[in-house]
Amino acid sequence: HLPGGNGIRVDTHIYTGYKIPSSYDSMIVKLVAVAQTRQEAIDKMKRALNELVIEGVKTTAPFHQQLMNDERFREGNYTTKFMEDFQIKDTTKTKISTIAYGAEITGEITANGNFRVEGKIKGNITISGKLVVDDSGVIEGNVTCKSSLISGKVDGQIVVEDLLELKHTAVFHGDIVASKLSIEEGAVFSGTCNMDSKELPEQAN
Repeated sequence: HLPGGNGIRVDTHIYTGYKIPSSYDSMIVKLVAVAQTRQEAIDKMKRALNELVIEGVKTTAPFHQQLMNDERFREGNYTTKFMEDFQIKDTTKTKISTIAYGAEITGEITANGNFRVEGKIKGNITISGKLVVDDSGVIEGNVTCKSSLISGKVDGQIVVEDLLELKHTAVFHGDIVASKLSIEEGAVFSGTCNMDSKELPEQAN
């Protein structure tokens, strides 16, 4: 899944099932963010990196996500020795569970890590990481998660600790409780929206 929106540019030649040759440059995606100020550009890049989903190979996206959150980088307070002190967190243990296209599940789902829905779920979902609902994904039930990117259909309440993004193909009927909300032109949303962080549930340690 590639990000989009105002000020975001993606240059790539890859597609589903693409094989990366070993005899050429291994860069598969170039992601660019443009804005009026440095801080705005960094925030746009953060959102774009959160939207980016590439499966099957390891990428440098997790490193760049950490970089966008580094205070020294955000303030422009760095030198050519910046990387010598930068602590890169190990993200290889992050779990990604997927409900595949065509699959239908009825019941409650609780999971650690990130979660991707390409099929259909009837029931409530509680996950500790990011929820991605693909174009083909359908959820009929309530959702609680850390962050979410929705391109498919959701009917129910969603409670998001951080950023909720509704892409232009999203159809959402229900109530939203989130700290941050991004809705692309073309998305369908009917219900209520509460941006008050006090309404967010406490996350267990």
